[in-house]
Order: sequence, then structure tokens, then C-alpha cells
Amino acid sequence: MSSKYNQMLDYTRNHFIKLARENRFPENGKISHDKDMCLVCHPELIEGNVPLFFFDLILDCIAERRPKIDEDLLTAIKEELTMQELDDDIDLEKLKQNDPEAFQKWRMWAWSAVNTAFEMLSLHSASTPYLQLEDTFSENEIEAKLKQLFEKQRSNTAK
Repeated sequence: MSSKYNQMLDYTRNHFIKLARENRFPENGKISHDKDMCLVCHPELIEGNVPLFFFDLILDCIAERRPKIDEDLLTAIKEELTMQELDDDIDLEKLKQNDPEAFQKWRMWAWSAVNTAFEMLSLHSASTPYLQLEDTFSENEIEAKLKQLFEKQRSNTAK
């Protein structure tokens, strides 16, 4: 990788992490930034697997916005379950302990969060591709990435 490409990677990641931290991801396409340095604006310059680049960027942003398993995350999960008209009974301690039922409810939230972020990114620029988990990645790839996010959140959670 060239020095310029590494600068673009850092710029892109930092820009989107900042948007996630400020909860401005939904308006990402309207926020002023250096479009020449943004790999989301220029996916043709991404080295390697472009969809995987976007997936990893989104996971980094989700981890920034929801870094640990806490009441805020629990509220977000319950909201997602309610929107899907599913049972929103989930226990924080069971989620922290990786209870299978609690994890499945977290997984539904995470899947929806990633797909929503893909939709938001697709509006970033005319050249940004529209992606969805189920159309772009294998089940094994998705499960591995979501498990990494979950374990990251668990590791950031006070015991």
C-alpha cells in the first residue's frame, strides 16, 4: 500500500468514526469533507474486496457508536425487536453472559444496524455501491463478522 492510500484509509475511517460518535451517520452524504481523500466517495480506489471494506468500516462505526453491552444498547435492541413485531424481552445480564437466546436478539439488531448503515452509505455519493448483507456475503462471513463485533462489545463491558 502506498503512503497516499494509507492516508486515504485513515482519513476515511476517522471521518466515519467521527460521524458515528456524533450520531450523524444518517446524514453522512451531506456533511462537508475532503471528497478527494474519501474512499467511500472513490470506491474504485479501494484495494482489495470493496464490499468487505464497507462491511468493516460499518462494523467499526457500530463499535464506536455502541462500544459495549449496556442499557443504551439494550434499548436499541428492544426498539429493533419491537419494530419487527418480535418479543422484545431481553435481559442485560444474559446478553453479557452470551446467553444463546439473548445473543440471537442482539444478532437481529446487529444485522439490521449493518443493513441500515449500508443503505446510508449508498447515499454518500453517486459512486458508492448499494449493498445488503444477505445479497453480498455468505452466511459464514456474516456470522464471523457479527461475532467479532459482539465479542468486541463484550470485551468493552465492565464485568
